[in-house]
This record gives sequence, structure tokens and C-alpha cells, in this order.
Amino acid sequence: MLGSFVRSELRENKRPRPRSGQPPAEECGGVPEAGQGKVAITSAAADQRCHGQTKGDRQEEPASRVGNGIEPANCEESEHVRAGVDREGPEGDVGSPDHREGRSIRDVAAIELRRVKAHLVLEPELSLIDCGYAGSAPRIASFVEGLGRSMSELVRVVCTHGHPDHAGAARELAVEGIPVLIHPADAATLATSWRDALQRPSRGRIFAAMTPEPPEVLSIEEGDVLPMLGGLEVIHTPGHTPGSVCLYGRRDRVLFVGDTLQRRFGRVSYASALYSDDVTAARRAVKRLALLDVNSIVFSHYPPLLEGASDTLESLARRVE
Repeated sequence: MLGSFVRSELRENKRPRPRSGQPPAEECGGVPEAGQGKVAITSAAADQRCHGQTKGDRQEEPASRVGNGIEPANCEESEHVRAGVDREGPEGDVGSPDHREGRSIRDVAAIELRRVKAHLVLEPELSLIDCGYAGSAPRIASFVEGLGRSMSELVRVVCTHGHPDHAGAARELAVEGIPVLIHPADAATLATSWRDALQRPSRGRIFAAMTPEPPEVLSIEEGDVLPMLGGLEVIHTPGHTPGSVCLYGRRDRVLFVGDTLQRRFGRVSYASALYSDDVTAARRAVKRLALLDVNSIVFSHYPPLLEGASDTLESLARRVE
């Protein structure tokens, strides 16, 4: 099974990109949420589409022109999420409040990369949370320049974990002199070669071998506070990978969770059992997150949860043994 997955991933990595739009933002082959796979558009354009007011010759805004916030990709997505309001799903899924158009995360822009989102923090100094698969650097640069900014303003790349869809482009960015920050438990795995992975195959080794090792990284650990968004605190949440971290902004009550949580079909749930190193540990990590005062959760593969996040986290934590 693992071998067939690797072959599938290698084929996917070689697949040419479409000329317009973006592939679904899904986790390492996971199921995309309804409404994904299109370039995000501003809330005003989304409103026109939902009410049939868009001109026939109007084209979607390229990702490099998306506004300074995280917006719903289209009206169908918003309606899909609304359908799950205040309802519990199977296997620990928790129904979430609706994802209203026009809402955004302060000073954050989502960059739609192949099968994942990176998040650009828009301050005098730019910071990037996750960076996509290898080869994503040109797309990131295009987005930054489309906002009238320069890659020379990018002072750090923070990887929530070492999987190839989150840290794959770290090496190409590090070569340009941009510091890469990652937890040491995942940094250590990035030296894994394909020979090591195939001699002792495991989920974690395969993913590590797929992620190009940066020439140098800076360690981030539990309790560190990064100078972004008024101070982002590093919360070590091992399980999905040994070095998975979440980033908590107390000022804005926002939590960047990487793949520590999912939001499939509008419902928040634990890290993917298929792609996690230690499922039990990944679930236990939610108990720590439930202690935080959180209003918004930002996911790497799904739309953000913009209201009632603390209640959602507490509900998930109660189900953990």
C-alpha cells in the first residue's frame, strides 16, 4: 500500500500544472473540500457571482491580486459550509459556524499553491507560514510581487511541519538567503535519503525523503514567540509528525494549525489518520489547543474557521481519551 502511494505521489509531482486556476488544496492526496480547486477571489467578486451579477467576460482574479485576507473561493463553498452549522459529524467531526463572505484574518493573505495553502503575513517585514511543494518558490514570488511587495522583504519562512507539501520549497527559499524555521524533531528527519526510506519504509520516512533538505534551518520550540501578528507563540503538537507545531496569535485570537486539524466538508476533525505518524498523540494535542482563547482557526488545506473556534476545540478535546 505504501509503495503504491509513493508511486502515485511521484506521478503527481511530475504532472504539469494547468494553465489557469489551481488544483484542489488537499492534504497529500486527501479529499478536497467542496468549492476548492479554484483561484480564490475577493469577497466583492464572490458576491457578484453568487447573485448572478458578474459580467460574462469577467475573469477570475489571479492569485497575485487577492486581497489582504482569507476569502471564500466561491459562493458554492460558503453554502456548503453553512449546511454543516452546529451539527456533529461522524468520527469526532464537529460542525462549524458558517464561513461568511467579507470576513478575513487580519494582515494575512492565503497563497493557493499546488494542493496546499501557504499564508503570507503582511507587515513591514513579510513572513511566510509553510511554503508548498518543491518548485513553489516562483509562485510565491509572483504572489508577493502582485501585492506590490518584494521577496527581499520576506524575512522568515515558518514550517508547521516537515511534510513535502509544507516544507518542500524551503530549500529553494533558503538558498536565496531567507531563514527557514522548523521544529528540530522534523528538521532531523529531512536528512532522510530515498535509500533510507526504501530500506526501512514507513510513512514518516517516505514523506521526509520527498522533502528537499534545506542547507540550514533555525529551530523553533515550545513557547517561542515569533515577531509576527503581535507575537505568534509556538505550540508543539506532535503526532501528525514528531515536530508538528501550531502558531497562536493572542492579539487576534488566531490559530494556525498546519495539519494538526482538518476541516473536511465543513467539519473540524483531528489530524488525518492516513498521513499521521502517531494518531493517538495527534488527538491528544487537541487538548492543549482547547486551553487557548481562539476565535479563528487557519487550516492548510481547507477554508478557515472564523467564529466559535474555542467551542469547537473544546468539543474535540472532550472526545479524546
